[in-house]
Amino acid sequence: MLGVIGFAAFKSFYRTVVHIDYHPHRSKVGLEIQDDDLNTLSATFDQNHVDRRRLDQMRVDQLEVDQLEVNSSGATLRLDCPDIKVYRNPEFDILYPSYTDALNALSEYGNEFLPSANLIDGAAKQFDDGLYAAMDVALYTGALKQQISPRDWVRCVAEKLPPKSEAKAFLAAALELAGSKITIDNSLHALKVDYIKQFEQNELSSKPIGFYTWNAELEWIWRFSKFLQTKFTDTKIPNQIVKVLRSDQKLSDAYQQLCRHANQMTNPAVCLNLSQLNLEESLGDRAAHYGVDEVAVAVFPASKGKESTLFARLFSNGIPDNAHLLSALIERILSGKVDLAPGAHSGWYDHQVYALETLLIPANGHENDKLLLTARYKKRLLEAFKSMITKRRETHARQMEGKAVTATAMAPLVGSIQPRLRVEPSATYFLRTARAYRFVLNFLESALHQDDLSNLVGLREHGDRGQPLGDELLEMQKRFYGLYLVVCDDIGMTPQFAPQENVDQEECYQLACQWLEQIKENPDLAKDTRVSIPVTYDRGKSRTRLWSTLGVRLAQLNVNYVTPPQIRIPGETAWQKVEMHECKGKRYIIAVDEWAELDCAGRRSFTRAQFRKLCEKYPTRDAIIAAVK
Repeated sequence: MLGVIGFAAFKSFYRTVVHIDYHPHRSKVGLEIQDDDLNTLSATFDQNHVDRRRLDQMRVDQLEVDQLEVNSSGATLRLDCPDIKVYRNPEFDILYPSYTDALNALSEYGNEFLPSANLIDGAAKQFDDGLYAAMDVALYTGALKQQISPRDWVRCVAEKLPPKSEAKAFLAAALELAGSKITIDNSLHALKVDYIKQFEQNELSSKPIGFYTWNAELEWIWRFSKFLQTKFTDTKIPNQIVKVLRSDQKLSDAYQQLCRHANQMTNPAVCLNLSQLNLEESLGDRAAHYGVDEVAVAVFPASKGKESTLFARLFSNGIPDNAHLLSALIERILSGKVDLAPGAHSGWYDHQVYALETLLIPANGHENDKLLLTARYKKRLLEAFKSMITKRRETHARQMEGKAVTATAMAPLVGSIQPRLRVEPSATYFLRTARAYRFVLNFLESALHQDDLSNLVGLREHGDRGQPLGDELLEMQKRFYGLYLVVCDDIGMTPQFAPQENVDQEECYQLACQWLEQIKENPDLAKDTRVSIPVTYDRGKSRTRLWSTLGVRLAQLNVNYVTPPQIRIPGETAWQKVEMHECKGKRYIIAVDEWAELDCAGRRSFTRAQFRKLCEKYPTRDAIIAAVK
């Protein structure tokens, strides 16, 4: 199905129309994308703007100048990702498991490497997984001083329920999935077993995926949590639990604190929680009152994302064979029907996804007036959005459903000036990601005891990250603020911070520069990037849709001046424009993710190990898609 959507509101990104090509397997978002128009750029020269870095060993007329100052405030750059002839450059068709593998291969070809937004995000993904894993282990095992663990809360509630209450059997089943048992009446035993059996038969819920396969603790946390996300449309069992909460204020307060933790660490709930029930009102009335997506209630509800809400609305009667889920989401983001900006009740997930918006709509980024993007580069950004939102969702898998001076001109330069990028110039993505980390840090500082953030350490698959969680989270915030400042410096853009953002710009800038200098030795980039996450299940067809990243590949990024920078000898006051014939383009190689939307029979999901084994066996994109099908 081809949807043709008139589109003119987004400055210079999509000129006239957007064509969405729905395809059951390949990610073909057939957007009619055009090159930016130079006339739409409006970079303004600021004579007080000086690049932190100087040009070395240049000659002005017959005078040797050791260094020249550069002012790029009025300069603009053209970014392009050309199509590569694979038969001439076979290295560009290889899928590598990790960014480090791709970088090691790149060194064999002698090309200059530029850290891509994907690569930066890939390193951050390892921290995000470690943060979420550490918080889950601490919360569910009772290691946090200010919060009762969900397992202990369930046990306390279960013990207060009447002996033959059906809710007691339900909670006993949850505890058994967590490796804990309580004594229940014999009449409830068969019901408890049936609850567990039904849960086990649903692989999409019962099978741990992502980092939840790292150890036994995380596995039972997944199963326990997913079971308690069970939605009830009949309020009999939920109301039995509500009566206990109404008789015990301490348990009620602890419950609301646990729900708030889930809402902030991921996102608001998709359905009602127990504290939102009213014994005198229907579920429909309560759902309408609280504005939740589904007329149901869960003990600990799953969180919603804007993509999940959209898919539930679009495909309420099943997913057509020719429908492409991410294409549908992208179409509605571009048309303004889906707004990624976080709301007043948004959690960390919404803030993370909002950081990706300018990959789809560059006109919304601070850097828009500085960069002229070709259609091919815009397609590269679109692919980055797909892979990065997939990785976000996989992390949250458990919880998601001066004045003018006149002077004489300088003599012509001998030599040439090239763009000097240190990272892909996705400035607004970096800034919004820093703000997303600030959001979750502020929440954790308010919700946890001070000692918890000092004592907790982020996790890895085989151990921990070796640094207090609070310290590393603050470091991540500073790193992304710093990357934003690096891009501002590289393209000659004045940083734009909100009034309440007290950013130590020099500290953050230096921290990011040091991190970039050591990027090839970064252990997080050596981690396998290939992941798969179920997005929807079509009950009528008994088929599961998955978003997947199939590996890392190399791509070419060409950067040229469209409007040249200005230069001056240090100590002088006047700036002199560089002539275009004195400018030279720069060719970079970047590492990017290969993404695909997969369709498979039944309720299926893949652990990371299973999916990576499949990718090793079928090393090409088409072969992987066919094997999953």
